Amino acid sequence: MTYYKAVRPDLSSFHDPSFFYTVGKRVRPQPYDGHRELCGPGVLHASERPEDAVRYARWPWRILTVEGKPFVTQSDKCGFRQLTVVGEVARHVPFGPRGVLVERLVVRAEALTRAEATELHAARYVAWDAAWTAAGDAARDAAWAAARAAARYVAWDAAWTAAGDAAWDVARDAAGYVAVSDLIGQHGLTEQHIRTLYQPWQQVIGEPDIEELLA
Repeated sequence: MTYYKAVRPDLSSFHDPSFFYTVGKRVRPQPYDGHRELCGPGVLHASERPEDAVRYARWPWRILTVEGKPFVTQSDKCGFRQLTVVGEVARHVPFGPRGVLVERLVVRAEALTRAEATELHAARYVAWDAAWTAAGDAARDAAWAAARAAARYVAWDAAWTAAGDAAWDVARDAAGYVAVSDLIGQHGLTEQHIRTLYQPWQQVIGEPDIEELLA
């Protein structure tokens, strides 16, 4: 079975930056004291789904595909004595079907200026009314109904980290709405909902363009 491991851009562990993974190699930390718990010395972690793997990471990340035999499993990650690094998947995979667009937004959020952040907050304030609330509820309900909530939250977290303190809230919301934009026409989510929610980001930044979300 293939598992997923999120690592730093230099392939080091988020938990221990001195520990590195190498594609094509088996990794085995030492020592291991024989305990049967998920967390402890000598235990490596990986997840069955990429969106679970990045829950314990911070943007930017890389996502490795690994193989191994877990000796303990929790809801979103497994513990291993050793792992073989098989390859790598694109870092946008955890974001869901709209992952490429979400990644573009997150990368753009990394470059936000203070002036852009101020404009984003002002645009968001203007847009905040009953229609915005209803649209947000529709997007949330659609994500849950389509079992896509995990991808949406991963997109939120990445945008939050990328934008920093200046505009994390606006970037987070925009990323989440991009992540569910493929659900238009399903579960009560409409094109107008997405247009309403994405308006502040579209007005100030415009990348990705709203029409790409609706294509």
